[in-house]
Amino acid sequence: QPIWESVKGEDGDVDFALSYHRAFYQSGYDNYHDIFMQRWRTEDHMWNVVCIDRVTGENRSVSWTSFDETGEMCTYPNEYKVILGLGYPKPIVSRFINPNDSSNNAWRASSVRSVKAQDWIYSYRDGTCGIRKLDDDMDTSDPKLESFTPEDRSNCSNVADNPLHDTPPDQLYGVLRVVQSRRAKHVAVSLLTPDLVGTTGVLQSFEGGVEDAAGAPLEMAAVMLDTGAFGLRAGARLGSTFA
Repeated sequence: QPIWESVKGEDGDVDFALSYHRAFYQSGYDNYHDIFMQRWRTEDHMWNVVCIDRVTGENRSVSWTSFDETGEMCTYPNEYKVILGLGYPKPIVSRFINPNDSSNNAWRASSVRSVKAQDWIYSYRDGTCGIRKLDDDMDTSDPKLESFTPEDRSNCSNVADNPLHDTPPDQLYGVLRVVQSRRAKHVAVSLLTPDLVGTTGVLQSFEGGVEDAAGAPLEMAAVMLDTGAFGLRAGARLGSTFA
């Protein structure tokens, strides 16, 4: 089964916002005017406030902490203030994901080999609501933006062209066969009765065997009797040689 893949940017790194948008559709990523209020307040531009002399026309930039004893940034009435940007420490950035941006079209889905993928912009325009002016034909200074509600295009366009899908394991068809097999040797050490003619049931088993230098098997009991090797003991628990 094909495995779902995250959307990548031009640099090959995962674009998490675009991955979510193209998998589920998020109206917040599809709203060009999401920061209209910040644009009105010029917070989408880096801090840039200047004081201009009314007589000479000279101007000076002021920082966001520059205030005189009256609490003003500019010297009144000799200067007037011009605000070019109020973004600090950095400007407010829109979360709108532009389908016309080439970087948002760099990645195509490839998990389903039989499906020919296309650029996201064409998927975006697959539905009638996807063929539109991205700013909804409204200027950024339009006062109607205060009551503007963006359209939900999740069901009328193919914006989410990389939806999540199940990836169940492959089904196996064919006759079962043994790919590899092995044989194991086991050694069992049991505790004898005091008269040495029976066993008490106390037994411990080990997987393994002993071979000589030529690879021929040796009797474990003979080795243990002759050399006392391995230190094998019956232990203290009842056991059985049956699996």
